[in-house]
Amino acid sequence: MNKLLSIIIPHFNCEVGLAKLLDSILCSLSEHQLEMIEIIVVDDNSLDENTFKSWKDNYPSVVFLSNNSGVRGAGAARNIGLKHVTGDYLLFADADDFLADDWFSIISEHLINNSYDVIYFSPACISLSGRKPTRHLRYVKLVHNFIENNDASIRYRFHVPWSKLISTKLVKDNGILFDEVIASNDVSFSLQVGSAANSIDCKANQIYVVTEGEGSLTTSKSIDKLLSRVHVLLKYNASLSSMGESQYCISPLPLIYEIIKINPTTGLSLFYNLVKSGNRVLHLNYFKRYVLSKVF
Repeated sequence: MNKLLSIIIPHFNCEVGLAKLLDSILCSLSEHQLEMIEIIVVDDNSLDENTFKSWKDNYPSVVFLSNNSGVRGAGAARNIGLKHVTGDYLLFADADDFLADDWFSIISEHLINNSYDVIYFSPACISLSGRKPTRHLRYVKLVHNFIENNDASIRYRFHVPWSKLISTKLVKDNGILFDEVIASNDVSFSLQVGSAANSIDCKANQIYVVTEGEGSLTTSKSIDKLLSRVHVLLKYNASLSSMGESQYCISPLPLIYEIIKINPTTGLSLFYNLVKSGNRVLHLNYFKRYVLSKVF
């Protein structure tokens, strides 16, 4: 029998966070509510056999899978999860984040007799470094702008897979998968989901809490991850242009600058090759909307 909701969680070396996330999902659910959802954890080869079995024993209501695809990373793990879902709707969560106490009561009304393909929720955020968290702010603003002004840019700029309910049928019918790359595996997935959705809605309610830490993928500045981000961004821009939505394209210059700071030869060579091959590295709409708005 199909569930109403499938929660997919990629995991790699984050057992403390995973336990916190699973507890945050399960603690507020009644037995009847638990029957309505399925939780799928896909471990990216970070748990040995005994530890894997221990997790299954401690969380019998959770489906634990291993990434045996031969490709490492959260994108591959999420794609494995997608192959096993039976829920009408999808909710993605990262193993170092958690759900709000009342998450199920907030979304339950949207799980039954819902006509929307995607429902975006305003995320919350905590910082482990002691600094003011910022990772969630752009997504909070996108939700706010849709609610207040019906601003459709949320379809193209809500790059992360979490803090939104997604129709499983939408994903399956359109063959939407995550990029299996080392960074930014979710950008293309989120763009395809947003652009393919016939109907979307946004809620200011917070169901998802992002953890912002020094070691997170988002803050990592390794050359390989930065290069992955550049290539994903070029693909993202090409997709937007083909849709006739080039006003949402993002300049890769800030990423190229970060690469130049780490390795000038690699960064300058990348810049030269992009310009030589005809790729646009400066998108004026991006510069006007996101750079000048921060300066003035």
